[in-house]
Amino acid sequence: MAGLTINNILSQKHSLFDFGGAWRATFGTPSEVGVWTIQGRSGSGKTTFALMLAKYLQGLGERVIFWSIEQCGDYGFQAAVRRAGLDSRGIKFYGNEPEAFDEVLNDMERTRGHYDVLIVDTLTALHYNRVRGFLQRDFNALAKRLQNRLIVFVCHEKEGSGGQIETPAGDYIKQQANVKITVVGFTAYANARAGFVNGGGEPFVINAELADRYNLENL
Repeated sequence: MAGLTINNILSQKHSLFDFGGAWRATFGTPSEVGVWTIQGRSGSGKTTFALMLAKYLQGLGERVIFWSIEQCGDYGFQAAVRRAGLDSRGIKFYGNEPEAFDEVLNDMERTRGHYDVLIVDTLTALHYNRVRGFLQRDFNALAKRLQNRLIVFVCHEKEGSGGQIETPAGDYIKQQANVKITVVGFTAYANARAGFVNGGGEPFVINAELADRYNLENL
């Protein structure tokens, strides 16, 4: 197999999200495809941020699947969806139905009318919702099948682990992710695997009131 030259590498074209405002300040202009992780402790604002991300991507014309394996349908999730102000067009929700995995893939892969972004909330729930779990090989297979899409995994951190992600494949998925987001006290902090393009690196405030309260309580 022939290797690649520098010209081969630099000539490859990539479609970038045209982020603006606070989104560009935090994420720059990231690629429209790849893998992101959103991690944090329970109650830190991960799902709220994921729904805000879905709303923002909708506004850019992306079609989004939000796979809420853990919370879909409960009162708290309903309230979070209302607060996010999601448009009903171009978004589909799945819960923990046994057939969801195959249906999600079908929606993402079909030639016409496919969805562009898959948000999985959460990786822990996906792992325990499958008979054999969701392991490194399963992630690799999914990432290959959806290599022309964006996959976002919402992840629980292990208690007292210093940022390790729950589930056997969690830290491997984080390592492979193009964008890694840590949510602490309703503020999101982003890192990019290869650095940001056209901005990026600023904290993203998910909820100013709750972020201020967290900061006051943790001075």
